[in-house]
Amino acid sequence: MKKNEKFSIIKLSIRYLIPGFLLFAFGSTFIMYALDLKAVITNQPSQYAGKCEIMLEYSEEGEDPWLTADFDENFASFDYWDYPSIEAGTYYCEVEYFPSSSEGIALNLYRSKGEEALKIK
Repeated sequence: MKKNEKFSIIKLSIRYLIPGFLLFAFGSTFIMYALDLKAVITNQPSQYAGKCEIMLEYSEEGEDPWLTADFDENFASFDYWDYPSIEAGTYYCEVEYFPSSSEGIALNLYRSKGEEALKIK
């Protein structure tokens, strides 16, 4: 067996595993967002009104959090800077979101149903 024909995990990684992983990651992300493409183009997000739990989530220490509204079996994520005064907790909420990508469009929070909306911006 020649010296350059030997099995090498590094060659295997560079040629097959890394490109395969990148293709899988980009492909799954594309599919996730493509499922919402029709709703985005026609500007028809899904709507939810009811009890939800607001959570602040951090990806790494020192970074800005993002908001997650968790309701039923779905959730929607929002940029923290769009709603900087929200505190984590349980609220009655009205949410507009794209379900496949979980991108939140609009969020209104109430202490309970029928009350005045909280000032969150």
